[in-house]
Amino acid sequence: YILSIDGTLKKIPKEGGIALGVIEGLEQANTLLSEKSLQLEKGDSLILFTDGLTESVNQNNDLYPVFRLENILKTNAKTDLPTLINDVKNDLNDFTEGTPPFDDVTVLCLRWKK
Repeated sequence: YILSIDGTLKKIPKEGGIALGVIEGLEQANTLLSEKSLQLEKGDSLILFTDGLTESVNQNNDLYPVFRLENILKTNAKTDLPTLINDVKNDLNDFTEGTPPFDDVTVLCLRWKK
């Protein structure tokens, strides 16, 4: 996602391809990789996460709803990134009610300050 300082959230379009880090030595098969440029404005945040976040489940085996993640991101558009990440983590923990994840859960946030 690209999260603007005003709380606007824009999905980064998926263009197919293979997941990064899935096949050893893939960097030599550059025909499967492509570059993409994104334009960020002052205060914009780039939010990247693994599918382990949205595929986390609660005790009823319900998937973590994407709308919950999106609401947290929008609510935290002006807060510092450690707080944003902590709020995502806390909401995920509240949702899963202690159910251990099946996959890694990684969130990476970058903010353009210039």
